[in-house]
Amino acid sequence: MTSSTALTDEIRALYAEEGRPAALVGRFRRTAVLVPSDGQDGLWSADARYASAGRMRQLTETARRNGFSRKGPGDEEACAPGFIVVPYHPESSPEVSWMCFVFALPREGAEPGMPGSAFGGPYRLDVAVRDFYSLAKARRKTRDLFISDLTWKASSRVRS
Repeated sequence: MTSSTALTDEIRALYAEEGRPAALVGRFRRTAVLVPSDGQDGLWSADARYASAGRMRQLTETARRNGFSRKGPGDEEACAPGFIVVPYHPESSPEVSWMCFVFALPREGAEPGMPGSAFGGPYRLDVAVRDFYSLAKARRKTRDLFISDLTWKASSRVRS
């Protein structure tokens, strides 16, 4: 069985509510997946960036000021210790930007992957291309915790 066939089988099982989300993540890690390029040596869905709470307030203010339709987390959510910003689609109006999902990092002491201590969100935010690429790449540990949390959420939904 090729890895792409195994990936397809895991996706099919997940939709039938019989799949194992952790196995699906593992299949994605071992399978060559075609991902569109952004034209700047980056990939659409493979680039998670980090924004501090202060930087997130700047990004949401820029989104409001520029008339973007997706304006990110509200003031209460913006008090998180930091955020992961993941682009999912390019936008060309009112200016060239990325449509992004934004996830709030758990508060200190929380155990990611456990109920009640998950990453907050997703929130949707339009981020100008220049602003997105000015954000630091998310650290490996943060990305791994984020994947663990998403796996936990997916597996919880399949069981319920």
